[in-house]
Amino acid sequence: MTYKTQGVVIRRTSYKEADLLIKLFTKEKGKVAVIAKGSRKIRSKLGGSLEPFYLNEYMLAEGKTLDTICGSQVKKRRLHLRGDLKKMAYAYYFSEIIDKLLPEREKNLKIYNLYNDALDFLEHDEKLAAVYFELNIFKILGFGPVTDSCVSCHKDIVESDNSGLSCDFGGTICPDCIRKGLRYQAISIPAIKYMRIISGFDLSVASKVKEKEKMLEEIRSFNIEYLKMISHYPIKTEKFIVNLS
Repeated sequence: MTYKTQGVVIRRTSYKEADLLIKLFTKEKGKVAVIAKGSRKIRSKLGGSLEPFYLNEYMLAEGKTLDTICGSQVKKRRLHLRGDLKKMAYAYYFSEIIDKLLPEREKNLKIYNLYNDALDFLEHDEKLAAVYFELNIFKILGFGPVTDSCVSCHKDIVESDNSGLSCDFGGTICPDCIRKGLRYQAISIPAIKYMRIISGFDLSVASKVKEKEKMLEEIRSFNIEYLKMISHYPIKTEKFIVNLS
């Protein structure tokens, strides 16, 4: 049985003499492992369309263990990633998170759209694209950090507070709970407010905020540690991004 689906190559490896094993993140079926037979041959009709992060329309044939790519039509090439090592590193970072956190063959349209939006926004601002992707995948999966009240005592966070963020509790903690010895990461009130904007899926507003670089650094510092806790493993591509900085 054959079927059509839209999707993005998030991972691929060489297989046998001329094939590719590919992990697709698709609109209709979520993550799908497929094989592209003969795609590494010079004259292959598939080869040029199977680049990582291209948005494609696929024709797939169902198999017992792997589906087979029968055809592929490029919808968006994302040329802004080509030749830019940092942008490409962030694209692989998003893909590794998808691969680690999502189950196989489970449709998730919200994360599919988030992933594609983040890949597109890398053209404009890598750090904002990363924070946007991180905070909103946390939110969609039910791990979104609480930012309007203390996650320990549930008091409202006020602007005069020297608040912190707790990976253990999943959000902001107030000065009183900090004094009790809870483990936390310091964060400014402006950064907490900025988290709320970015978590609202509104990149157009978030991108217009002035002096956002320091706030993005604060938020990313928390996100990286929080992601390690959620995934139980460090994200390998994050180390590569750090080395590029």
